[in-house]
Amino acid sequence: MGEMQAFVRNPGKKLYQIVYALREFGVGRKVTRTIWKKAPDGSVASYWTITRVRPDRDLSQMRAWGILTWQGIASPSKREIRRILKKQWILLEKDFEIEHRATGHDREQQFIESEV
Repeated sequence: MGEMQAFVRNPGKKLYQIVYALREFGVGRKVTRTIWKKAPDGSVASYWTITRVRPDRDLSQMRAWGILTWQGIASPSKREIRRILKKQWILLEKDFEIEHRATGHDREQQFIESEV
């Protein structure tokens, strides 16, 4: 018989569970989904930068908006973040955010030029 592969539970949380614990509901912070693939070098290539959060009265739900960076290319406009109730969200550490800005991976201009 062949080996049985272990089932690994998804370690993520619902987005509101993450942002409610952060100052200003995480505005300016970066989050990603556990199901999104990483870049070949192991870095996180796709994530949301939270720009606005509107919490529900009982803090059990919310609506959130942000800028999506998909495979290293940032969207030029803000939009609503979907699937926030899936238990697939993780917060990217501030170290990642500092390193990302320092290495100049921001290819927003390339995204804008490809749209033209």
